Amino acid sequence: MSQFAHNFWRIFSAHAETIPNVEAILAPGRKALRFGEFARHLLAVKETLNSYGIGRGDRVASALPRGSETAVCAVAATACSTYIPLNPDLTEEEFSRYLSRIRPKAVIVPAGSGEAARQAANLHGIMIIELLPDAKGPAGSFTLEQGTAGLCHLPQWNRADDIAFILPTSGTTSEQKLIPTKQHHMLALSQAAQKHFNLGPSDRCLHIMPMFHGHGLESSLLVPLIIGSGVICPEVFDIPSFFDCVKQFEPTWYSAGYSHHGAILNQIDDYRTIANNSTFRFIRSGSGRLDPRVNLGLEDAFGAPVIERYGMSEATSLTANPLPPAIRKPGTVGLPLTGEIRIVDETGATLGANCDGEILVRGPTVFEGYLDDPAATAAAFVDGWFITGDLGRLDDDGYLTIVGRVKEMINRGGEKILPREIEEVLTAHPDILEAVVFPIPHPTLGEIVGAAIIPEPGMSPPGRELSQFMRARLAPFKVPNAFKIVEEMPKGPTGKIQRNLLTEAFVASRKREAVRKILRPAEATLLS
Repeated sequence: MSQFAHNFWRIFSAHAETIPNVEAILAPGRKALRFGEFARHLLAVKETLNSYGIGRGDRVASALPRGSETAVCAVAATACSTYIPLNPDLTEEEFSRYLSRIRPKAVIVPAGSGEAARQAANLHGIMIIELLPDAKGPAGSFTLEQGTAGLCHLPQWNRADDIAFILPTSGTTSEQKLIPTKQHHMLALSQAAQKHFNLGPSDRCLHIMPMFHGHGLESSLLVPLIIGSGVICPEVFDIPSFFDCVKQFEPTWYSAGYSHHGAILNQIDDYRTIANNSTFRFIRSGSGRLDPRVNLGLEDAFGAPVIERYGMSEATSLTANPLPPAIRKPGTVGLPLTGEIRIVDETGATLGANCDGEILVRGPTVFEGYLDDPAATAAAFVDGWFITGDLGRLDDDGYLTIVGRVKEMINRGGEKILPREIEEVLTAHPDILEAVVFPIPHPTLGEIVGAAIIPEPGMSPPGRELSQFMRARLAPFKVPNAFKIVEEMPKGPTGKIQRNLLTEAFVASRKREAVRKILRPAEATLLS
């Protein structure tokens, strides 16, 4: 029987027996945590959670920063409970809205910090558990403390058909749907990734993505560990630490969003020797379209192929270009890793090769439905196929190209933002009559957020005041980078706002009009 037919615990306990000396978790300035010890760490976390009354099927949220401790905590929580990782930079109001929906038994926060998450948890009467790193132990060592003792009804490890973690869809907190991913979805993805990328115990992934996203939690953390590969977990992502890890730990691959790749390439001249001597077998790219110039620049610098992929929280990774010597097609997101893809027209009819349409998918990595939302689930599937909301085409060889997005999402460096949430906050300001949010092209982040506003008569709110107003109510990445006062909003014949015209007007007027801007150091925010 394949190892991927089991649950997480059986796989990790098997790794402890078969590859005990392979380094599982690595971090700068720390001794590596080997697979022989890794399983014992997972067991210790499970026993602590059980002592707090948390077991199989119970929900545990977290608001944790990057780092090796968060990595081990995430793996342990997905193995013995239902884990919900939240962005630690959310405001108290945003945390409160999440917690009221997901109703976890506990929230894990860093010892001595995480005030917004703590306040929200206290408001809802939710147990707060503190994660205290053990600086003397190997990478990923920590204890969980300050929880309240309780009776655990199901102290067993999760089964393959149990929910491992829940991630929210993009959008406003009140409208977001919750996506449950079961262990068997991750096991199917791991099996496909192992075969597609020829991954094994000799490989190491350099982890640079946030662990509260699917990209960081699934593809760069759980998949390599399930396969039996190592994961390097720096506490920050910035360019110096990235290249320090490349030199010190000799990773064989990394996976990142296009904005991260662009940031690395922008400073590549300062680290050309390290890049040229790197041990990367491949570089994986996702979370949005990669500029072909960045693709070529990375391949030239690191001497490794850049593999574009396509995925989403509802279906994990769906496609990827193959490794050499197989044919890679730059600009496409490759071939299916597992499952099937259909392209359909507006009537739902299947289209042939080289025709643009909406992408539908099905297979063993596709989720089974949104949590506690049968109506949304019914609307998301047709005859067993998941409706992705993305537009694309398949060529004659079955390679998929993404050509657009059905939704109005703004993709800021991999962070997906719905305009409506920002508009709702803006129009709550007493000086604003109407607001429309639109994307602004950005050379490294892909898109940033712009806002057109119509003030109340006689009012002209200062941009800095608006920025402060927004920051108190939204996570930093959602706060508009630029505000523009307009007399009226562009609308079509039916009254629908035409956001694309706002984008075009802003770009055209950037050099000739006085535009009210509030600009943050975007790359610094990304790299922090």
